[in-house]
Amino acid sequence: MSPQKKHSKEESITEPIAKYLNDIARAIKELKGQVPDSLICFRAESKDYGDSKLIPSIFRNRDSNIKELELNYGNLLVDYNLVSPNASKLMKAIKCQHYFAQSRLLDITFNCLVSLFFLVNEDINKRPDNGIVYVFGFPRYFSPNDDQINELFDAIYDDTIPIVDKNFKVLTNCWTNDRIKAQNGGFILFLGDYPYEIPEIYYRKIIVERDNYPSLKESLDVLFNINQFTIFPQDDNIIKQMKPFMKSYKSNFENQILEYLDRIHFELNMFQKKYGPKCALRKIRIEEKYIQALFERLKKENKISPGTLTSCETRCTHVFQYERLLRMNKE
Repeated sequence: MSPQKKHSKEESITEPIAKYLNDIARAIKELKGQVPDSLICFRAESKDYGDSKLIPSIFRNRDSNIKELELNYGNLLVDYNLVSPNASKLMKAIKCQHYFAQSRLLDITFNCLVSLFFLVNEDINKRPDNGIVYVFGFPRYFSPNDDQINELFDAIYDDTIPIVDKNFKVLTNCWTNDRIKAQNGGFILFLGDYPYEIPEIYYRKIIVERDNYPSLKESLDVLFNINQFTIFPQDDNIIKQMKPFMKSYKSNFENQILEYLDRIHFELNMFQKKYGPKCALRKIRIEEKYIQALFERLKKENKISPGTLTSCETRCTHVFQYERLLRMNKE
């Protein structure tokens, strides 16, 4: 084989991985342009699932009670000695996701090459569509070891704190075993009993052509030592918990509302920047309907003091009025 032909063959092998990394770099630049200190993470899906994309698999079983399913899976793990009976509910959920892919958690990774591996490692004969790698940029994130996060997760089942269910939390440092550690794994936690669509302002989509899967898989193995053996090591004892490096927060209802309003403000700014003020105004109307329904339900359930409820409701009303004036002035 002539040197010229050899060079062309090497080029054909490395070109797809080079394009992928360039696409990732562009997406990260865009997301960091929105929020410079945002957390970057990734998730691969075998095709564009449309309205059902980026949804934990347990929500796809709409005929079942989500909480009952999670508790049953957790009990099964205890029966087989895969998790301690005294483990926290969140830890059991992480284990459920690890062993069964059945929880209110959505897998993510902090390594773009790992997300690509999950995509190209599939049998392409069973996957006729091009794959998608989602590149996320989240302004807020939490440690799964944080007491307040665990308190909030417990409240989903114990009803100790009213839940703002149209919400999600990004969890990092989820290295509870060698496998998750090897995969640089984390999760997106959905708090409600129904899936909440993650707004597209938080992510960019990278399309990975199915025909390039074999070449990409070879590049991951040869260039980066990412393969079946390094990504799926045998399970071992739970490793020592990593020291949290994110700020904790109080999980009471008032702070959930403050966090919700802070997130909506961020989303409205991004929506207005990308689509214009009319789109942002439509989102305000949607969020107002949601929050009004939430307060009406909480009033009937009588789980929170009237004074706290009135204070939070008033704050939401004022914030939405302020947000509306900001957008109307831009029209």
